[in-house]
Amino acid sequence: MEQLAPIQLVLIGLVFVWSGFVRSGLGFGGAVLALPFLLLIHNDPLLFLPLIAVHLLIFSSWMAITNHRKVNRGRAKSENLATIDWKYLKYALLVMIIPKLIGVFGLLTMPAKWMTSIIFVVVFVYAIGYVLNRPFKSNSKILDAIFLMLGGYISGASLIGAPLIVAVFASHVAKEKLRDTLFVLWFILVLIKVSAFALAGGDF
Repeated sequence: MEQLAPIQLVLIGLVFVWSGFVRSGLGFGGAVLALPFLLLIHNDPLLFLPLIAVHLLIFSSWMAITNHRKVNRGRAKSENLATIDWKYLKYALLVMIIPKLIGVFGLLTMPAKWMTSIIFVVVFVYAIGYVLNRPFKSNSKILDAIFLMLGGYISGASLIGAPLIVAVFASHVAKEKLRDTLFVLWFILVLIKVSAFALAGGDF
C-alpha cells in the first residue's frame, strides 16, 4: 500500500464502499463488480484480493447474523425455522472444495498479468450474458456440478465465482433460505482463501 498515491487510496476506498452497497442489496456481486475497477486503479490482484477477502469475511458474517435475528424476531418460538439450507450447503462444498483449492494455488503461483487477464475475461463473459439477458441457468445435475466446480475454481483464483454458484443455489434452495445460505457459503469460501493467504505470508 505504501507505493500508492493518495488519490489511488481514496478511489480504492470509494470502490469498497460501493461494493458494500451492492453486496447488501443483492447478497452477492460486490467482488465481481469491484475487482475490475480496483485493477484499473492499480494492476496487482494479490494486493486487492486479501483486502476483498477480509471485507467479505466481515460483511458476510455480519449480514448472516443480522438476517437470522431479524427472521427470528418475526416468528413465534414454536414456528422458528432454519434460514440456512445446511444439507445443500454441505453437498455444494464437497463439490467445490478441490477446485477452490486449485484456484487458490493458481492465484499464489500465477504471474499477476495472467491473473488480471483471467479476471477481466471472466467479468467480460458475465457482462455479455447479462447484456444479452442470458444469465447463467442450471437445469441438470451435470450442469450443476460443472457450474459449482467452475465457480469454486474462479472463487479460489479471484473471488468472482458468485454468478455461477448462485445460478445453482437458486434452483435448489428455497427462496426464503437462499440469502442466508449464500452468506454462510461466502463466509466458508473466503475463510479458506484468507487461511491460504495467511499461510503463504500474504499482505493484509
